[in-house]
Amino acid sequence: VKWGAPEKLDCQDPTGFRTQTTPRSTWDLSGSDFEQEQIKICWSLANADHSVEGEKILHRADFLPLTEIVKPGRSPFLPTSENRQEIATLISREYKKAGIGFQGWGLCQEGSQGISVRVEYQGQDFTSQTGALLNGVRGGMHFNWAKRCDKGVDDATCVKNTALHEFGHALGLHHEMNRRDHSACEKDQTAGQGEPSAQALGVYHPASIMSYCRDRSELTLSETDLATLVDYTFAPVARIAGTVPAEYTGDQTFFLVEGLELSAYRWLVTDTVEDCLNAELYSPSQSIDVTLQPSVQHYPSGTRIYVCVLGRDSHGSWQNPRSFSSVSWIRGRP
Repeated sequence: VKWGAPEKLDCQDPTGFRTQTTPRSTWDLSGSDFEQEQIKICWSLANADHSVEGEKILHRADFLPLTEIVKPGRSPFLPTSENRQEIATLISREYKKAGIGFQGWGLCQEGSQGISVRVEYQGQDFTSQTGALLNGVRGGMHFNWAKRCDKGVDDATCVKNTALHEFGHALGLHHEMNRRDHSACEKDQTAGQGEPSAQALGVYHPASIMSYCRDRSELTLSETDLATLVDYTFAPVARIAGTVPAEYTGDQTFFLVEGLELSAYRWLVTDTVEDCLNAELYSPSQSIDVTLQPSVQHYPSGTRIYVCVLGRDSHGSWQNPRSFSSVSWIRGRP
């Protein structure tokens, strides 16, 4: 990094840079140049993932006193090799509970397969795809190491909790608070419409690691999250294909039931989602080729209606009722 008066400083000139080899540094910008209203800063930064160069002109008003920048008790969680290993250990420990292995991480090479994580220090954390669609996608997961959470959650815990969430996406999980039947969470990103590419499994779980309303101080996967991962990964799961509005007045609708190696399914229509946990309440088995045509005419307007499905694979194994597949909507007024 180097700095000086804008009219004197050339960022393309390789001379005059000051070098720092530790991940955190403090620079004293005092001096004659800084007595001006403006100061130009040039930088060339690099970490294990990538390098970046840039320049910026700052005004004196852009700077805050040091006491306002470094808050008392603040302990930044820096992206050192030790801290990266802490996250790798956490991910491995928690997802191993669901029988899923994690091999750690290293520097990606051109054409590398697996999950490519781009470490950044600003912006949103996100994955460009979910599940196997992330395999080999360069920078498919963006991870903001400088993320700050709610008051009372330290930086290290915030970053680790976020890592658990993002790797949930890497395993195919979507946002829990975007389910149509979500409750007690005002961070739905879909205005109640639900994510069209997501299949709801089981009963809505507000404390899921995949919810924006989760406890950010929690560094373990809940029993419900683990059950969903086990059933989604190692057991048959039905997908209900078809579109019904979030509020629908019709007496009947149509769905196709799909799924990897699925040969049959059973279904249930109810206004009480807990009914879907009871396998004895479902219809007799019918072939995957048969269209699902539930009638809902006897439900009053304003009722949330659930169509729940359990799938069976070609080996005769049934989907676990705790992770039933469902679609839901509000019965509208005619």
